[in-house]
Amino acid sequence: SKGLMVLQLAIASILLTASVMLAVQSYQAVYRDLGYSYDNTYELQAYIEDDEYALKLQDAENYQTSEAKQLHDQISTLIEEQVRGSNVIVASMAPLSSSLNISIFSEPETPDVQIMYQRRHLSANFFETFEIPFLAGTNLTERQIMNNASRIVIDENMARSLHPDLPLSDIIGKTMRLGGSTDAEPFIITGIVPTTHSRAGTVTPMQIPVIYRADIGPDRRLNFTVKVAEGRNFTTDMISEKFHQAFPQLSNLDVRSLDQIWEDQTLNQRVSLYVVLTMTALTIFLAALGISGLTQMTTNHRKYELAVRMATGAKQSRLVRFILKDATWMLAVGLGLGFICSVFGYSKLQSQLDMLPQFNWQAMLALDIGLVAIVIGSVLIPAWRVVRQDPMKALRAE
Repeated sequence: SKGLMVLQLAIASILLTASVMLAVQSYQAVYRDLGYSYDNTYELQAYIEDDEYALKLQDAENYQTSEAKQLHDQISTLIEEQVRGSNVIVASMAPLSSSLNISIFSEPETPDVQIMYQRRHLSANFFETFEIPFLAGTNLTERQIMNNASRIVIDENMARSLHPDLPLSDIIGKTMRLGGSTDAEPFIITGIVPTTHSRAGTVTPMQIPVIYRADIGPDRRLNFTVKVAEGRNFTTDMISEKFHQAFPQLSNLDVRSLDQIWEDQTLNQRVSLYVVLTMTALTIFLAALGISGLTQMTTNHRKYELAVRMATGAKQSRLVRFILKDATWMLAVGLGLGFICSVFGYSKLQSQLDMLPQFNWQAMLALDIGLVAIVIGSVLIPAWRVVRQDPMKALRAE
């Protein structure tokens, strides 16, 4: 039975290794720190159906004086009037969004060196609202935004891509020509913020650099990020009737909370996490059941010896230590064998299957601690039942 227990411990360790690694990967993908908070924030989307109107919005050089800006302001005003306790943070996407704006940047002097980046938009209270700190510099002021100042905020990834050898503070004040030519007006880097993730539920975090700009510009798909007071909500029905009356040229109105967007983005990984955790728990339960049965059998075989020791005055604590000492070698051999097979076997399997994550030593340590606890519990529970009996009754029973 001792050999069976050692074998069962080794097999349980091997079987659990892959499931624990997958569980850790799914957990990290679902509950990764995105770099910002978004309590009670919503994203409103609409689409410009009218082709002529869409072209008309694009015909502008200065966003702050354009018809697109007027449309954004009108929609923002309607939202804040119809939804009590609401505040439109920016007429664009939130840090967590269902869509992305991807662009390519290259210095005019080195056109062959291109940097792919996400284009996001800011407002005077954008970073404050989402609790995104500044690593260097500051945000644009409301006056700078209204004056269409050629200033931008970048994230740490973009800063490292542009100037890998400079401290972040030294990058403040440097310029970027986003137009792609020497004639384009340079943008001054005003601030640098940490890297945030606009996608949740991804195994590998999206590390595309980001540039935040104030000039939103025209787009057929409109997005509005709306912060709502605590205890209140924002739904499509709350604004639908007034919205379509005021803006008949817009369609596909949809309002979703960022919590809903997070749930949609993490759905697959959450399902994977729950399935893996269920399989892991079932494997641990079966291992505990098997070990407990073997331990019960071993303890029953030693009832007479334990009863004699109790009758001769041995203390209960000493008897428990005696039984645990006998189980120590099983733990060492079983877990040691399982550990060696798990590490080398998993490494070999991981090199063949890309879906398996990298070996996680902390997860392996937690698994072994759990198995140790299972074995100790499986040994102690039946042993304690025996040593608590009256020694004379135990002897008569034998």
